Amino acid sequence: METYKIRFEPLGLSGRCRADESLLACAQSTGIGIISLCGGEGNCQSCRVQLLEGMASKPTASELKAYSRQEIKEGWRLACQTYPTSDGKVGIPPASLTTTQRVQTEGQEVGIEPEPVVVPYQLKLSKPSLTDAQADAGRLLKALNRQHRLRCDSIDIGALSQLS
Repeated sequence: METYKIRFEPLGLSGRCRADESLLACAQSTGIGIISLCGGEGNCQSCRVQLLEGMASKPTASELKAYSRQEIKEGWRLACQTYPTSDGKVGIPPASLTTTQRVQTEGQEVGIEPEPVVVPYQLKLSKPSLTDAQADAGRLLKALNRQHRLRCDSIDIGALSQLS
């Protein structure tokens, strides 16, 4: 059985669809929930999709009843009644999705510079002596404040034990 690659927009997900498999079944096997209150019988018209690219089966009687000629020309179909005949792209309106779309996968890309969790700082610490018996942690905190104007209230004991 021949299969076709179908891309579902605006989700940006693609799946392989058999020629004898409706767009509704293909979407479901790809992990996309499309509302189908009538169970794929073509009666409820809740599985509206738009064929954006590619070819599909001829409109069924249910689709001719659901859509005007203009809407059919624009690619509007019922996912439960439409079978692919080539690779294609299918648009799913928000009203047909079982869950709301959370992530927009297309549009203007914005570069985001990561902010590292750990930032290295070079420090010069005074050596401990008999006259300056301050703990190493205190000496480290004081150096961070003086040399880099950083205020830190505590140091992780695991990190402190790794310092040489």
